[in-house]
Amino acid sequence: VMVPTDFSKKSLEALNVIRTWREEVGKIVFVHVIERVRNKRDYKEKYGNAMLFLKELVDEMKIFGIKAGFHVRKGAASKEILRIAEKEDVSLIVMAKTGAGLVKGLVMGSTAQNVTLNSERSLLLLPPENAADD
Repeated sequence: VMVPTDFSKKSLEALNVIRTWREEVGKIVFVHVIERVRNKRDYKEKYGNAMLFLKELVDEMKIFGIKAGFHVRKGAASKEILRIAEKEDVSLIVMAKTGAGLVKGLVMGSTAQNVTLNSERSLLLLPPENAADD
């Protein structure tokens, strides 16, 4: 199972779902894509922070008895997610419909939309946090 994350609360909702499936999940592959950087220093900082957070997520999954790994990439999020899904041969991508983007109130974020349109893998899109309130 692949879990793309921008580390927003919305993107980490997938973990609540996956924890309940722990007997059925062989491995989780976390993916974080660094899309925008100002300079090399900014990239190194974002990369270092991503590595620390992803290692924490992997360790947390081990507590639940779930094998996990991760990838940090630079580029267009949807393209990198699709590349890694193919490379890792994942059977399911679990992601939020919206992430930590700049536009609020979207039905679906651009990354989720592009993955939905172009993925050959099964996809579980999680609703926005406040979907039940609408």
